[in-house]
Amino acid sequence: MKIKINNIELQVENDMTFWNNISDWEKYSFEIIDKFINGNTFVDIGAWNGVLSMYASFKAKEVHSFEPDNIAFKNLENNIKLNSIKNIVLNNVGASNINGVANLYVRSFGDSISSLIERKEEKYHSHIIEQIKTINISEYLSELNNIGLIKIDIEGGEEIVIPSMQDYIVKNKPPMYVSFHPNWFTEKEFSINYFADLFSDNYKIYNILHKEISKKDFINGLNGKEHSYYFA
Repeated sequence: MKIKINNIELQVENDMTFWNNISDWEKYSFEIIDKFINGNTFVDIGAWNGVLSMYASFKAKEVHSFEPDNIAFKNLENNIKLNSIKNIVLNNVGASNINGVANLYVRSFGDSISSLIERKEEKYHSHIIEQIKTINISEYLSELNNIGLIKIDIEGGEEIVIPSMQDYIVKNKPPMYVSFHPNWFTEKEFSINYFADLFSDNYKIYNILHKEISKKDFINGLNGKEHSYYFA
């Protein structure tokens, strides 16, 4: 199937319900990529079927994609091959704080909500637990040059991954785009306040309407229904 995102045409397969509705999906995500990626490096943590990795590959010098769900990774890999994209580095591992192994909590392989965090609600309950390889993401990032944007969308796993990146973030301050999942945090109040301190101390905070917001508004958003932000 051929789709078009802005002026970029892609061949895709699998997840056809998603691709058939791509024109209605997260337009702000493509806007944020357009804002930051221009001949530099895009890091996609939680790449799923490759929608943002592939889009960014036409604008970036290189893309580094991380996806531990084996079915999602296979779809990602197939879509990249369909489009003969050569500048995406694929990592079938979970971004984490260690080089090792961890549990991946899965409702249904390939459905985009696999996580390092176990969820209890019936709607999102993880019926499958699979052990995956993990990589120390800060060490990996330290080997990259000219990072234009780090995108993180890992279904609550940011509660583990972002604190492990703290030293890297404070030192390098790479632009970041994060989809938070505070309702799945194991320590919600603590984690929200931690993220508010980390990002307000090191960046300006923007919502998906590209409006700079205060630390207080960021906290209120995470406690409410606004969960996606970028930092620059």
